[in-house]
Amino acid sequence: MTANTPEQLPPHIQLIQMGAAITSRTVCVAAKLGLADQLAFGPKSALELAGPMQVHAS
Repeated sequence: MTANTPEQLPPHIQLIQMGAAITSRTVCVAAKLGLADQLAFGPKSALELAGPMQVHAS
């Protein structure tokens, strides 16, 4: 049995893999910024998070 290369995978599987890469990077950035610590005591708006995390609210 041979492994499929990306060129051999169906397009919908390739899209799923691309989405997984983006999700992984998003989680990594959120961890580096300390997002979980900022939300530990409840939800906050983008404006409330922007200052302490030193990022833009948009």
